[in-house]
Amino acid sequence: MENFNGIINWDSFKKNSDIFKKNKPCKWAFVENVFNQDFYSRLYETYPQWNKTWENPSDYARSSQQKMIGLPYDYINKENSEFSREWNKLIRYTATDEFKNNLAEFTGWDIQNVEYMSFMNSHKGDFSLPHLDGFKDCEGKTTFRLQMMFYFCKGWQSGDPGGTYISNGEDESKIIFEPSNLDNTMMCFDVTSPKAWHGSRYIVKDVRRQALSIRVL
Repeated sequence: MENFNGIINWDSFKKNSDIFKKNKPCKWAFVENVFNQDFYSRLYETYPQWNKTWENPSDYARSSQQKMIGLPYDYINKENSEFSREWNKLIRYTATDEFKNNLAEFTGWDIQNVEYMSFMNSHKGDFSLPHLDGFKDCEGKTTFRLQMMFYFCKGWQSGDPGGTYISNGEDESKIIFEPSNLDNTMMCFDVTSPKAWHGSRYIVKDVRRQALSIRVL
């Protein structure tokens, strides 16, 4: 059995569990020191580089490019040659009971599985207008419940736009929290809430916001 020790610092999640459960206008939390440092350093160093094969959004309200990963269960017994050994290990880890049980403790929910994973890369000029994620399919079934954004950026300046914010409505003037530390951190929120407004402000500097998006049911 593969050894997944030394990947995620779950103590950081535990310290923010009550915050997530009690936050308003929806359940949300910002977690720092997400990955154990040595493992994070390798993820940062081997984050997939943006190129023209990355998908551009079709939604006029956002412009961040993404690279689809797929479901972690597709990687249980194999490696994807596009990604480093550490990224393959992290992807497989998200399919384990250990990962789901720790998320269940953090959220207080019955976590079923990871429904969607992708790399998301934002550059100068990218943005995401305040919005609510669609969380039901055509049959009215919930498609995912928890949105997690893991960040892999060093030297992000306080006050600079780009981090996923939480707002109290469909207006950037109503932002209640916007992360400025995007180095080994994670932003998450309950997308099933009708008040889970979020987005990212227009990036004005020549920087690159490297992130991993995980949607959990």
